[in-house]
Amino acid sequence: SSEYILPTEKEVILPGDVTIRLEKGLVLSGSILDNQQKPVTGARVVVSKVDLDETKQSFIDIMSRPAGNSFTKDDGKYSITNLHKGAYTFIVQHREYPPYIQKISIGSDMEQNIMLAEVFEINGTIKYTTGDIPTNTYVAVAKKDDKSIGNSGYVNRQTGAYKVSGLGQGLYV
Repeated sequence: SSEYILPTEKEVILPGDVTIRLEKGLVLSGSILDNQQKPVTGARVVVSKVDLDETKQSFIDIMSRPAGNSFTKDDGKYSITNLHKGAYTFIVQHREYPPYIQKISIGSDMEQNIMLAEVFEINGTIKYTTGDIPTNTYVAVAKKDDKSIGNSGYVNRQTGAYKVSGLGQGLYV
């Protein structure tokens, strides 16, 4: 005898000893706001069964195989449907903010409202000890002891100035 669970609301009994029980999937919804409580439009909201603390998979691998995902609308709202009960990694990604990552447990329909962190930048000037400015160069930073994606910025050929933005609070290398 085999039993299969699918995300709808009916039970289907097939000839023989196979029963398919169809359950209604759970809904995760909410709003994504910036640190001034304004809606963040176009943020990708992902839930994954992969635990970032217990895996050697990269952040990009996890984002490419979500259990569910959605993009925020103009009002900052999102909705992910057909989820099953269990533990998930909840991720919010937007080009202007550092990734937001949190472990959540879903047992019923759930609302998850998030305020994204303030964004910081690192800037400065690079010159050789001779005073010459490097060409075709960029500065890259990554958060120390974290699996998050690093950011980078190009060095201005005339001035040697660089700017790396979209960073969350923390220690970078």
